Amino acid sequence: MSIMPKIRLGMCLFLLSLLALQVNAATKNVMILYDQGSDTTYPALAEARYIANLLGHFDTRVGFCPVAQYQRGMLDSFDMVFYINYEAEYTLPDSFKTDIFTSKHTLCWINLQLGELDQKAMKESFGFHFDRHIEDSGFNSVLYKGVIFPKGGSDINIVDIDNPGIAKVRAYAINWEGAKVP
Repeated sequence: MSIMPKIRLGMCLFLLSLLALQVNAATKNVMILYDQGSDTTYPALAEARYIANLLGHFDTRVGFCPVAQYQRGMLDSFDMVFYINYEAEYTLPDSFKTDIFTSKHTLCWINLQLGELDQKAMKESFGFHFDRHIEDSGFNSVLYKGVIFPKGGSDINIVDIDNPGIAKVRAYAINWEGAKVP
């Protein structure tokens, strides 16, 4: 296994540890949505399979679905939803973008296109908004509970916390200068 899949696996483990508190004795229904994009190797689907493998350690039922097939209300049919996007120019279905702000279930957004969402609604619903995406940012580590972990690449989505009463920062990305961002 090359270094990138190992790093991605490590980041997925990290993300799952953040959600582990929400998984209890009852079986959880999880949906993993992914972009299909123009890459015929479908890297988002490969990432979805990594996450499904990790979720196998919990009492879960996991399904996969290209986000292009998303139907209004689908988010409320699952306890948790992961969305994975690798395509910078991918157009999300309006029904998905709308449901994100009405669903009360856990949504874990992985990778690109956070800026496509309604930023005013993000501030009101989640207490933060997307600022910008930076490629090769130098943010190559994650600080979580006082421990520094390697981050699988230096691309990053920068978000600004608008309401700390709603948005709780659980981890920070750190660059080589020691600067940190949520």
